[in-house]
Amino acid sequence: MKPSRLVAEWSALAIATWLVALIVIYSQAGQRADDFLYDAAMVASVDQANGTSQTLIVAIDNRSIDDVGPWPWPRERIASLVDEIDRHDPRVIVVDILFPESRPGDAKLAEAIRTSGKVVLPIGVEAPGYNGQPYALIEPTGILSGATRVQGHASVLPDRDGVVRSIERVIEIGDRRVLHAAVAAAAAHPAPNGEPAPAAPGIEPSVRLAFSAMPGDYPTVSASEVLKGNVPPELFAGRDVLVGSFASGLGDTYATPLGTENQNLSGVELMASALVAERQGSWITLPQRPVIAIGTLLFLTLAVIAFLRLNATGILVVSVASLVAIASLALVLLRSGVWISPAAAICGLLFASLVWIWRRLRFVDRAISTEFPLKLKPAGNPTGSLFSDPLEERLLALKRNLAALEQSNLSLDTLVHNLPDPTLCLDLDGRITLTNDATNRLFERVAADPWPADITALSNLFVPVGDPTDAGARTRHLGLDVDGHLIVPPELRTRKGDWFVAATQALSQPPRWIVTLSDITHIKQSIAARERSLQFLSHDIRSPIAAAIALIDRTEGGGQDDPASAHLDEAKSRLHQALSMADQHVLLTKAEEANYAPARFNLISCAQEAADTCALLATQKRVEIREHFPHGSIEVHAHEPAIARCIANLLKNAILHGSAGDDPVHLIAFADGHWANVAIEDGDTATVATMRQAIEHYDESGQLRHDIGLGLAYCVTVARKNNGLLEIVENDGRKSVILRLPLATPTADFAQA
Repeated sequence: MKPSRLVAEWSALAIATWLVALIVIYSQAGQRADDFLYDAAMVASVDQANGTSQTLIVAIDNRSIDDVGPWPWPRERIASLVDEIDRHDPRVIVVDILFPESRPGDAKLAEAIRTSGKVVLPIGVEAPGYNGQPYALIEPTGILSGATRVQGHASVLPDRDGVVRSIERVIEIGDRRVLHAAVAAAAAHPAPNGEPAPAAPGIEPSVRLAFSAMPGDYPTVSASEVLKGNVPPELFAGRDVLVGSFASGLGDTYATPLGTENQNLSGVELMASALVAERQGSWITLPQRPVIAIGTLLFLTLAVIAFLRLNATGILVVSVASLVAIASLALVLLRSGVWISPAAAICGLLFASLVWIWRRLRFVDRAISTEFPLKLKPAGNPTGSLFSDPLEERLLALKRNLAALEQSNLSLDTLVHNLPDPTLCLDLDGRITLTNDATNRLFERVAADPWPADITALSNLFVPVGDPTDAGARTRHLGLDVDGHLIVPPELRTRKGDWFVAATQALSQPPRWIVTLSDITHIKQSIAARERSLQFLSHDIRSPIAAAIALIDRTEGGGQDDPASAHLDEAKSRLHQALSMADQHVLLTKAEEANYAPARFNLISCAQEAADTCALLATQKRVEIREHFPHGSIEVHAHEPAIARCIANLLKNAILHGSAGDDPVHLIAFADGHWANVAIEDGDTATVATMRQAIEHYDESGQLRHDIGLGLAYCVTVARKNNGLLEIVENDGRKSVILRLPLATPTADFAQA
């Protein structure tokens, strides 16, 4: 899809999503959806232990009606109930019973109220009121009204669906402001060490109520048990006590977010929830609709932006995660006293995700049907089903055509996989599209991690071939030229020393190249061995033997002044040198052709054995070997006999050529990160450059230079065969030849050492 079209579709989706969200925020249908979510969240957030422990309901229930008599009870009985409750020192007594008319016994009830000083009486409210007023008050009869110091209205504020979610903390009738009974009770009788309730002018008129318990879960005692004196006094002491009707057919019940029609909240329970909320300040605040709209649109914009970079699965995951996050955030904030009205965000997110996924599927459907109109023409509906899916039919047709295309390439793929040599296929962009088992084994052998995916990564597995001074030879790598043509050098060498000759073949259907790498490592090794043998026979052996012959000739034809024994000793030494060189040549040839079987061993013990081997020579040459082993044990995984001979060769070379007089040879074994190291240090720095250049050339070309000794060549070969290397280091006027091998188990202790 073109970027301009994608941006246009995304913009249209964003605008449509915003409109959906705004409709939900400002419409009545959206309000019903939000109320549904609010009710579910309220049920999940009820914390009964938080506040209800300080509340007690004295219920005029069916048991009380049976014991005391039918309702309404005489005012004297209500007075006795108030006296009994007040005798146990409650914090406040809220009598949720209206007394609009005078009756016998009012004087005794008024006396009980006046004596207690803690009684709050309710004021009934009728809507609409008289003379155009929104409300009309139904106050207690005069003697009772004068006896109580605190009164408050007991009206409720149902929503359009009849569910009570809010109360009016204060109502205004003309110039008169009347607090809700729960608000008035909390203000007149604050909790110990509690904050006083706000004055009436600062009270928000209508707020949502945070319910403190499910219906029937408030601490409750029967009024008849209170009258009998059967209730323990400690249940009343210091508590908010509410008196109200629970009996069937008495009092009022209300639908709340906490229950169904069979679980309505009684009026006294609603009063208890309001009193707990006022005590704790746990009213629910609703942000203004513009604030909700801004937050919702910002969230939806971020979600729709994320859709640009996601596939259908990603959109589904993000949408589900966002819905969970919205629900969790709404629940957490509700418990903190704020309701963010998440219905708009949820509806907008569902709309955006469904439309965007549908649009992507529609794009795929159209692309399949328009890009391949002939090849992918559906075969019809052979089953005659009315429920066939056009998109599924097109996808099945595409699958059939791809299967046919795959079948056409099957013979070539099978051929490539069965070839014994490493073979791979490249597309026109140089990407590797097919490899056989031999190629995979090659990647494993050269430690390619990750395996190369294109010709550039493949080229990095090989090193330049040719004269190191020839810059042109070093540029002959695998690759594509500026015209997209494949460049393959005639010979390739891996960093492990394997040699290959490359052959290529271009294909047209589909356009690609086949590259085959034939292993010529053994041929190269045979050529190198032959060259060494020729050099050995023509130069290395010939020179000492010729010198020995000359010395013998001098001995035979010399005068009396020439001591024959000295010349013969020198001749013997030269012949021994020739024999040693022959031995070294044999060892080198065997080392290059050997396939070592590595084993785990202690490199320090191996170095000590090599030092013991060279001890006699060091004594003869009056050279001291000083051993430095900071670690008790350094474990490596290599061929121990070859490593021991390698260390001995390096020690002998240092004893014979590197030190003189009081200058000792230092044998050091230490671990460094992932490497185990054996260093032979002496004072001969004159040969550093020559030895370093010789080793580097031997490492790159695999061919012996005339100025590198057979012993050093043997050490380089052994190090390479054991996945290690040989380094020449000069530091503070001293030369160090370092054999580096991989540690069997790299440790933090070695790394720190």
